[in-house]
Amino acid sequence: MILKLFLIFLLSIGAHAQGFNFPSRCKVRRTFEAANGILKYPEGDGNYANHDHACFFFSCPAGKRSTLTWRAFDIAGSETIISVSPVKGDDNARYSEILRTGDDSDSLPPDSSFYEGGTLLSFISRDHETAKGFEVEWGCQEPPSCPFEFNFPTSCLTTSTLNIPIGRVTHPERGFYSNSESACFFFCCPGKRLTLEWLYTRIETGWDFITVFPVKGNTALPNHVLRHTGFSRPANTVVDMDGVLLHFTSDDKVTNQGFRLDWTCEEIEGQPLDNFVTPEDSSSTFPAGEPFTMTPVIGEPIAEEGPVNHDEFNFPQKCKTGTILDGQTGTLNYPNGGGNYSNSEVVCFFFSCPGMDATLTWRSFDTERYFDHVLAFPVSSSTAGTTPVLPPHSGNSLPLNTVVEQDGILLVFKSDRTITSKGFELEWMCSGGDEPRDSL
Repeated sequence: MILKLFLIFLLSIGAHAQGFNFPSRCKVRRTFEAANGILKYPEGDGNYANHDHACFFFSCPAGKRSTLTWRAFDIAGSETIISVSPVKGDDNARYSEILRTGDDSDSLPPDSSFYEGGTLLSFISRDHETAKGFEVEWGCQEPPSCPFEFNFPTSCLTTSTLNIPIGRVTHPERGFYSNSESACFFFCCPGKRLTLEWLYTRIETGWDFITVFPVKGNTALPNHVLRHTGFSRPANTVVDMDGVLLHFTSDDKVTNQGFRLDWTCEEIEGQPLDNFVTPEDSSSTFPAGEPFTMTPVIGEPIAEEGPVNHDEFNFPQKCKTGTILDGQTGTLNYPNGGGNYSNSEVVCFFFSCPGMDATLTWRSFDTERYFDHVLAFPVSSSTAGTTPVLPPHSGNSLPLNTVVEQDGILLVFKSDRTITSKGFELEWMCSGGDEPRDSL
């Protein structure tokens, strides 16, 4: 027993010897700290061995670009695997992306590029035929700079500028966030599509908020695309402009673990999204004090032309059809009866759950990407709010489940004048309602 513990201790020392937590299964462990270089494995002229597991950590300071460019590649066997993983600090690799197996080694793997804190390259061979191995060039480069200096609102107590095309934000890094925070994060993405993928939000419901604003030039626009509180995970936030400003605020009472998200900045495919209205004077800066209390406008304001009453619910004027669904549970297929939906539709569905939690669970989704989309709004009494709990969603991926803790949900589906598709299917449910709760 003592010998076993001693061996585990030695392995632990080996895993941390070079400042990086190599996985314990790695038989070969090497760290490269130079800004660039070439790795050939195995180093000699022979083949690699069976039952090999070699791990190579290419260190690169956080914020710089860690790249791998493949020069030669020859492996054999379906269970021979090459994978890469982004690394943050001295932590273990976050996840593995398999690049190639021996069954598809007739071409070079795709080049890799991470902006975390380096790259872990893992090579695994099994009890099969062997081959010559691989040669790869690594580099650690400065990230591109943001072409303009961002105008942070004066109410931001702390500011951060994120100008790399991919990364992760965790706020706070450890523990709970503080009381009375006003933290601002600017994601620079000039002329491209910025996507925020929310991994978790754990903030005090009704008191602490995440608000996201589109950015044009060096200034945030006053119409937010997301305002969120509580523990549910928002749908992905997508903006086609010059980036976004994320503003996190907390009150002076209860705190929690905060939020975590991954972001990407990439070229726009197809037409830019039209999911918010640009104010006439988009060059003006926010006034001094707290600028985050402006009335949100997303797309065309949902009640812009005044409400029309449909059986005791105030459907927006622009709804061409309005349907009330007031059962405790049920399924909605649209369009009903198969086939595709029509062009130029604006159809609205009100899921009535007075005093209860309304949940939409998506089962299928297929609309023309970028042009035909659904939005969901919270309903209080008989009127829909103006801030969507589900921002515009299109394509063929399922939206995240939509939950509202008020009196129901208004779902709006809009199509353009050209291509149509199969539509969507969802289940709704009303639940809870016994305990009093804060309104969102």
